[in-house]
Amino acid sequence: MRLPGPKPPFPNSGEGLYGISYGDAEWVAVGDAGTILTTTVPASRTWDTQASGTSANLRDIVYNGTDLYVVVGVDGVILTSPDARVWTPRISGTSDDLVGIEYDGTGLYVAVGTDGTILSSNDAITWTPRTSPIIQNLRDVAIGKFPQLITFDSQPSQVIIPAGTFLLDPPAAASSGLPVSYASLTNGVCTISGTSVTMVMVGICTIEASQSGDSAYLPAISVTQDIVILKAAQTIDFPTQSPFFQNFVVSGAYALNPAATASSTLAVGYTALTPAVCAFNASTSNVTMMTAGQCVIQASQPGDVNFQPAAPVSQVVLQIVEPPFGQRTIMKWAAPSQQISKFCHDLKLLTSESNQTRHSWLGTPSYWPRRPSLLLDSLWITLVWTAVYAPLAELWLL
Repeated sequence: MRLPGPKPPFPNSGEGLYGISYGDAEWVAVGDAGTILTTTVPASRTWDTQASGTSANLRDIVYNGTDLYVVVGVDGVILTSPDARVWTPRISGTSDDLVGIEYDGTGLYVAVGTDGTILSSNDAITWTPRTSPIIQNLRDVAIGKFPQLITFDSQPSQVIIPAGTFLLDPPAAASSGLPVSYASLTNGVCTISGTSVTMVMVGICTIEASQSGDSAYLPAISVTQDIVILKAAQTIDFPTQSPFFQNFVVSGAYALNPAATASSTLAVGYTALTPAVCAFNASTSNVTMMTAGQCVIQASQPGDVNFQPAAPVSQVVLQIVEPPFGQRTIMKWAAPSQQISKFCHDLKLLTSESNQTRHSWLGTPSYWPRRPSLLLDSLWITLVWTAVYAPLAELWLL
């Protein structure tokens, strides 16, 4: 006795049906004796019979989602069609019955059947047998993908070289063996191409490693690593000044020669450490003389976003009073109360060695030209030149 209500829908065919698929707004069913039926309204009993070109029993069907139906059946039958109406037989390479087929969505078809038969194809036209671990009959197939993991170990810190590069060490690796892609998540600090990282500025450089998967592997969970990019050290080169002596002129000025330079190429600043003797004028980059004496100029560089401050370096210029012609007082110092035996290490004047004579000054032998004379008392040390003036070449005060 049939229950009240409409009859359940079924195709108007006497053959057994074994597989059904939906694609391109149409249902397609396959069964015994090469049966292929199609309908756009599955709730109806109206199914159209399509010519398969075979009398073999058909066991399964799959649609690739875009443009191809693939049917498998007994005796290794494989049929393909772009529209479920015109069917083309394909060579499977096996006489075993094929009872299941699946498509992975990325181009891979897999068919299975009796005696452990497994076939695969990238186009449903050319099929390749695969090794099966069993010889029992296989009834169906479901395609899944293997998971994969990315290993991306910590990276060493780097010292900034603007626009400089370094390689990831070690690079990331995927458990699938597939190649890993990289991206910088901090393009203001660094960029990356392949495994080569380009430094932009000091900061935290974050690199992301990813693997998108393929027909056999799922996409991996991305992994990031932070690379610390540190400020670089810098040094100042501030050579001995030439000339070492400057004739003192009230409010006179002279340029530093040579000027100081920083290894970072950043601008160097100057400060006079003896403000009673001299001052540095930043607007003119010259030293202004305040009085005669020892002028000490310090060069410094405070650093910036990429460089650490440099250690300051100082140089000395002696600002001297040029005496009048005839008797010229070249230099006069207050005699210190402490030991001054090494106060003058070497004094060289522009005169020939033959004009020099040896004098003993406070127990330390020193050489002086005959023409100048040294006056010494308890308070003052005075060097007097009594002939044509020749400038001092070197004077080291220790």
